[in-house]
Amino acid sequence: MNNNSTNDQSINQPTILLIGRLSDFEPALRVRLNQFIIIEAQQLPEDYHRPELSAVLISPSAKLVSPLPLNQPNRRFFYISFNESVRADIYLASPFSIEQFENTLNVALDFNRTKLELISAGRKYGLVESERQKLSEIGVALSAEKNLDKLLSMVLEQGRQLGRCQGASLYLVEKNSQGDDELVFKLTQNSLIDFDFQEVRFPITNQSLAGFVANTGEILNIEDVYKLDSSFPFSFDKSFDIKMKYRTKELLVLPMKNHKQKIIGVLQFINTFGRIDVEGSIHSRSFADSGKDRAGEQSEVIDSINARDLPAANTGNNSSTKNVDSQRRLSRSSKGLGFSPSIEGLLAGLASQAAVAIDNSHLIENIQNLFEGFVSASVNAIESRDPVTSGHSFRVAELTTGLAEMLNKETAGVHRNLSFSVEKLKELRYASLLHDFGKVGVKENVLLKANKLHASRFDYLVLKIEWQKQLLEKRFYEQLIQSNEYSQHEKVALIAQLKTFDPKEPNRANNARASTSEIRDFLRQLEQLDEFKSVLMNANQPTVSQQKLSVDLHDMVNYKMDSDFPFELSLLSESDFLSLSIKKGSLTESERQEIQSHVVHTQAFLKRIPWTDELAGIPSIAGAHHEKLDGSGYPHGLKDSEIPIASKIMTIADVFDALTAQDRPYKRAVGLALALDILSDEAKKGKVDKNLLKTFIDSGIYHRVLP
Repeated sequence: MNNNSTNDQSINQPTILLIGRLSDFEPALRVRLNQFIIIEAQQLPEDYHRPELSAVLISPSAKLVSPLPLNQPNRRFFYISFNESVRADIYLASPFSIEQFENTLNVALDFNRTKLELISAGRKYGLVESERQKLSEIGVALSAEKNLDKLLSMVLEQGRQLGRCQGASLYLVEKNSQGDDELVFKLTQNSLIDFDFQEVRFPITNQSLAGFVANTGEILNIEDVYKLDSSFPFSFDKSFDIKMKYRTKELLVLPMKNHKQKIIGVLQFINTFGRIDVEGSIHSRSFADSGKDRAGEQSEVIDSINARDLPAANTGNNSSTKNVDSQRRLSRSSKGLGFSPSIEGLLAGLASQAAVAIDNSHLIENIQNLFEGFVSASVNAIESRDPVTSGHSFRVAELTTGLAEMLNKETAGVHRNLSFSVEKLKELRYASLLHDFGKVGVKENVLLKANKLHASRFDYLVLKIEWQKQLLEKRFYEQLIQSNEYSQHEKVALIAQLKTFDPKEPNRANNARASTSEIRDFLRQLEQLDEFKSVLMNANQPTVSQQKLSVDLHDMVNYKMDSDFPFELSLLSESDFLSLSIKKGSLTESERQEIQSHVVHTQAFLKRIPWTDELAGIPSIAGAHHEKLDGSGYPHGLKDSEIPIASKIMTIADVFDALTAQDRPYKRAVGLALALDILSDEAKKGKVDKNLLKTFIDSGIYHRVLP
């Protein structure tokens, strides 16, 4: 190779590959060719396509073994032949003038320059498209992540890669206890240093870099934070750098604005690795330029992007903000070692995407909290109608989700492949909390009915008996006073005698002191009414009906009130008789059907709620919690294969809590052992799932709700 220039001069000189000998050309042409970098070869070398070649010349004496590859795609140079036997892009036949030679060579060099410009433009376009595509992919990933902590971490990781920098920090604007906005330092990452991070809250003021950006919405792109103009309202606190032996230099601070242009946070990127040129190589800075402050150490290329950032704790003095743009313009003229305008633009786009994603995450969290509050308020409203069952829905939810979690851990048995995801567990929890929601559609006097008769009806019958007794007493004393059979002295004695009888004394009408038939007959009538009252009180209890009570109730139906009574003359109506004859519990058949209809109401009400896809199964799960495997349940009489597995789980939880919860007016709470025995008996009868019940018992999940 002939090279008549210095290295510095040769940087921009074209390189020409000469096949043959330079001596084949006339001296004047050799002088002209020596102005270029000449590479001589006898044949076309294997690396003839290398990018620095500007042209290939074929000398008159060259003897090529193979023809020139004129059809090579994406060729950057022309072949110029001075040999008539070699086919090329341009053939210059002898004799030719210096001017012809110059023109031909200039055409070849112009083609090479144009081709390189096209390639460079294509690479620039490809780099821009690649960065845009990367930003688009980041946006998709951010929008898909709903967990706020993971989302914030992803923002910093992707931002550091996109911005090719050492560190990044993220601040969010949140309300404090007084309702004022403040900045919360939420997360930090840096590839050079590792340190214990603690969340910090501080007021939003122009004294800190992050506070200034949060206040003004300006972008700060600072070439060297150690060289800030004193006129700026902010300054950089070096204490962290000193403590960690770190050197913060470039700093890019960006506001995160949501779709309403409200600033919800600040992103901060620290210490760029350098710019990337169109050829794809990185112009990096040395360790001494950025990173740990080590005076006198040898330079070391920074080539990794990894973990954490530094917290840029900043305070400063006050000034106007009009000098900010001059600082930004200064940083952009930093010979490629600062955050370039293109990187700033990319990270500004990322900040915008992050703001929307974080805003969406907060919105989802707020909706979730709102829904949780709605569900909790709904359950409390339902249970406030029946204070005796207070806490039932929450306990059922605890047992149901607990059993589902235990099933997730099973490695053997019929349910070993059953798995409840986080979303399915949430769906199951809500269905459990709302499983009695339909009770809002049940009449309160039925829902709260503790005895066989409604309280008002029972009181009416008791008053009816008392009215009859008082009427008998009144008429007896009136007849006694008006009677001529007894003297006044005897009448006084008889009244005194009646007062000596204890109303609770059994068979008082046959007592020897009842000296006359009139007194005995009167006392028998009172005694009968007292017995009716006792029968009424006993029959009204929600216990198993006895044969003796049934006979007594028939007597009460046949008993006629005095004709002066303004209402029904039968002491007990047919409706009262049927209610008091209930063999078990306190509900009539129609009332039982109304209570059972709460499941239908539950499903109907829940279907009206526009559930998300993840919660769409709530109505059907809650609506089947009273179904039995053998089809004897309600409201639809579903059988095993028709009942959702989630509903089968809830059934066990619901029955267990109903058995073991505090005493209710219509039943007593049973102990743990008896409750499990009752459930086991239900499983043997084919009403509840025996495998689910086994897991329920073996895991001891019921201890979560027992006192």
